[in-house]
Amino acid sequence: MYGAGTHVERARSIRARTCEAVLVGALAGSVESARAMVAAGRGGLGAGLVLAALATVGWVAVAMMVEVALAGLQQLSVIAAWRDALASSTGRAVAIWRGALALLATLLLGWVAYRVGAHVHVAFRFRDPEPVGLLLACLNLSIVAAVLLVAGAIDRRVAPRLAGVRVDGRRAVIAGLAAALLGVVLPVAVVACAVPATSRAGVVPAALCVTACVAGRALGLGARRGAGLAAVGLGVLAMLGVIAIRGAELARGLAVEQGTGSRVVVRRLFALADRDGDGYPGPLVGGADCDDNDPRRSPAAIDVAGNGLDENCTGADAPLAPAVSRDVVAAAPAGEAAVARPLDIVLISIDALRADHLGAYGYARPTSPQLDGFAATAVRFARAYTASPTTRHALPALLAGRAATLMQRGPDPHQLAEVLAAAGYATAAILCCDPLIREASLRGFASVDASPETLRMQRAGLSNADAVTATALRWLGRPRTAPYFLWLHYYDPHYPYVAPEDPTRFGTADLDRYDGEIRYLDGQLARVLAALDPATTIVALTADHGDEFDEHGIRFHARSLYNQVTRVPLLVRAPDVRPRVVDVPVSLTDVAPTLLDLVSIAVPPEMTGRSLAPALRGATLSPAPVLLELSPDRQIDRDLVGLIAGAYKLVWDREANAFTLYALDDATDSRERSDDASALAVMRTALARVIDARLGQQPR
Repeated sequence: MYGAGTHVERARSIRARTCEAVLVGALAGSVESARAMVAAGRGGLGAGLVLAALATVGWVAVAMMVEVALAGLQQLSVIAAWRDALASSTGRAVAIWRGALALLATLLLGWVAYRVGAHVHVAFRFRDPEPVGLLLACLNLSIVAAVLLVAGAIDRRVAPRLAGVRVDGRRAVIAGLAAALLGVVLPVAVVACAVPATSRAGVVPAALCVTACVAGRALGLGARRGAGLAAVGLGVLAMLGVIAIRGAELARGLAVEQGTGSRVVVRRLFALADRDGDGYPGPLVGGADCDDNDPRRSPAAIDVAGNGLDENCTGADAPLAPAVSRDVVAAAPAGEAAVARPLDIVLISIDALRADHLGAYGYARPTSPQLDGFAATAVRFARAYTASPTTRHALPALLAGRAATLMQRGPDPHQLAEVLAAAGYATAAILCCDPLIREASLRGFASVDASPETLRMQRAGLSNADAVTATALRWLGRPRTAPYFLWLHYYDPHYPYVAPEDPTRFGTADLDRYDGEIRYLDGQLARVLAALDPATTIVALTADHGDEFDEHGIRFHARSLYNQVTRVPLLVRAPDVRPRVVDVPVSLTDVAPTLLDLVSIAVPPEMTGRSLAPALRGATLSPAPVLLELSPDRQIDRDLVGLIAGAYKLVWDREANAFTLYALDDATDSRERSDDASALAVMRTALARVIDARLGQQPR
């Protein structure tokens, strides 16, 4: 009889905990859905409901784990004793004190361990990981011991004084909920705010989830009348929303881009529906795989031209390239006077520099007075875009004049430095960091100097623009008889946004300090530019990508194809070239062909970029499609490809099989325009054609 009663009570408890988890998951899921739509600036009622349903399923799973953890904690003798003391009016004050002390000690331990871990990571990057890991473990053990000793000493002094203090039950409940809230919010928020590559999207839903679980258990929510019926209703709605994912393109896209609980659910559904194991599901869940029975066919596959098979699911086979696959002026225009000595070339690339944070591009703050002066003497391309918003993909594309995906497949046979070296140029690269990109992309450079890395690792802000400049000036000061090609890559203003000089010039927020780093970099670039002779030197200045500061609920880069990370500065100064502004969209892949064209060196046909030299010489530049890519790898979990053509920018999230459309004159990508069905259809067709033409593989 006793055993039967125990089983009944256990069943009731499980049912109550399950009801609480469903109710809590629905609350957190609704909050996540609303936050995702507000952050992205798009989404209607239908998309919001489906997204809320997907998020609910994910947060119900989290809530169930929290409920299990709470049940397990209740079985511990120390927790049981603490709970008994909390229920006693005479011991309640001591119990609340010790709970608060344990929470504060845990938070302090996490904060100190995080700071120590971050410092060790910076100080010993690229070292043997085993001794570094052992050092970190020893330091963390010492921190734990110190925190426990200090907490114990404080408790021995405070607890006796609280033994006789009486606290009513309502205050105890309020204190418990506050502790649960702080115990989740603070550590998650600290990590999310301190590391820009992480998302803050899950902070509030996670806090709600844990706090609501604690509150529900304390109030007996799961056993209350109507709780079971409400949980069943919400569960059915969530399942219906999950089933509706096939026709909910917008919800899929928001879940993958902005979601936390919903992202996990969507990706799990995609994995379950991926029958051929190629990483892309078929139409059953709205996926982009055009043949889910053939792993050779998927949106990420390489389309072999002319074989009659649509491997990459664009709807057509890649076209065979003509005998001459590019229309590029490979020599100086007729009648132009030949120079006795070829022009020198300096290519300057800057890490994480947004175009819209420079005065020359309309920024109000005085971040770049020296660069603005340089822009006044150069041709400024007002709409220049990176090939991919991540350094390790963008820089190889810059140096080879090829699409980022092509560079990921393997090194191109013709790097810019190789072509120039073969033409008699002395080549050198001076880089902020080591390693920066794969060695294959550095072919053709007679010397690669990454010595500024030493200074970068010694500074809290990882800034070393002064070292890159000093090294460049020493190299430029050497006597030489041959023309030279010098590539400089600066790390500033890359995160952590701490300039060595006046870091809070514009304020203390991330964006303010970012602007401060640009101002610091500006002064260092001025020293290099002043050392270059405008009469004999071509200078091209650009960036690999930008950074986001929560404009779309996203921070850092390599997370999207929004203009904040894809639109970069491009300034080109050359002898006998008059300053002007070119408003036609251009790509980072156009830089290498342009530099070769300016010095009358034939552009290798493998370079998919086009020469901008006609625009530099005063001709009108005809519009051409600009391809944007963000491909998944060991650190990037987004799968995006975009196209800028005509008056629009289209982005295809290949994982979610969702399309977003923006007008080209919408500089901040603030208004999504997929409701323009005709424009969307035209851009989707154009994107498919460009993917096939530029990323397809010609038969061997």
